[in-house]
Amino acid sequence: NGLVKSYKETGWSQKAGKYNSSRYGITYDGLGRQSGFRESGWTEANGKYTTHRYSVSYKGVNISSYTEARWNEGRGASVTTMSNMVYKNGMLKSFHQHTHHSSGAVEDFTRSNITYDSSGRTVSYTDKGAQNGRNFTSTMSDISYDSSGRMVSYTNSGTGAKGKFYKNSYSLSYDAKGRIETQSITSYNKQGAKIASSDKYSISYYSNGLVKSCVEHNWDKK
Repeated sequence: NGLVKSYKETGWSQKAGKYNSSRYGITYDGLGRQSGFRESGWTEANGKYTTHRYSVSYKGVNISSYTEARWNEGRGASVTTMSNMVYKNGMLKSFHQHTHHSSGAVEDFTRSNITYDSSGRTVSYTDKGAQNGRNFTSTMSDISYDSSGRMVSYTNSGTGAKGKFYKNSYSLSYDAKGRIETQSITSYNKQGAKIASSDKYSISYYSNGLVKSCVEHNWDKK
C-alpha cells in the first residue's frame, strides 16, 4: 500500500548529540495515519535506548494523545502518556504529560503557550505541574539558535519543587564537531539583580564524547 514499514536514521540533534536509530514495526490506522512503532538505537548523550509508542489517537490530521514506553542505558525505564495535545495552524501549542519512571519518580505537568520562530523552532513555553508530588512552574524564553539549528541562548525561570524562585540565562557555543565549547550561566533574583554566574570554557572531550577537561570560573554575590 506504499506506507513506510521501517527505516534507519543517523544524524545529530541539540538534545542527543550524534545518534543512530532503527524504527520498525510501524503500524497505521484505517485512514493511513501512524498508530504505533518500535525503535532502538544509540545517542551520544545517553547511550543505548529502546522505544515503543502505542495507543496513538488523532483529532483530524494531528496526534491528540499517545503512550510511549522507553528504556535508556543507565537511566532505566519509563512510561509517558501525552494527552490534550492542542494545535494552531498545524503547530503544537499545548499538551499534558504524565511520566512514571522505574525508579518510582513521577512527573505530571501541562506545557502551554508554546511559540515558534519563522523556521518553526521553539522559542518559548511554560510548564506547570508536579514532580514527585511537589508543585513547580518553569518558563523557557528567548530561545535562539545558530545557523546549524543549535541552541545558543535561552532563559529559564520559575518556582522549583521546594517553592524557591529562580531565573537563569544561558549562553552556549560549539566546536566544529557540534560539541559544547563554552557555557555561561547567569542567575538573577526576583528583582532582576545578578546574584551568581558560572563560566565554562576550553572544554575538551574523550573520543567517546565524554568531557575530558575544562576551565571553570564561578562568582556568587554572597
